[in-house]
Amino acid sequence: SVLGASVGAKHARTDMLETSSSLPSVSVADDPAQFQPYPDEYLAFNTLDYKLLLRTKENVFFFSPIKTARSTAVAQSRNFDVYVLPMSKIRRIRIQRGM
Repeated sequence: SVLGASVGAKHARTDMLETSSSLPSVSVADDPAQFQPYPDEYLAFNTLDYKLLLRTKENVFFFSPIKTARSTAVAQSRNFDVYVLPMSKIRRIRIQRGM
């Protein structure tokens, strides 16, 4: 079990990087009506610059991968941005594998 946890942790560290292809890329188009009085915020996730962690019936979990130039510093601090959006606020999801 210790070996399995070690291998899993190693895979998780590499999956956080933008160069990893094991997690699919995702873009999320939010419903702008849900973000009043700031309707322009729905464009924040409208590119394939994010990686999908999990999609359930209620929520989508995704993150902004670590840029390769920052990988050493961020891997040491273990901080990166994770987003959770409820399906009720999402207009469209695009998932792309193998990039």
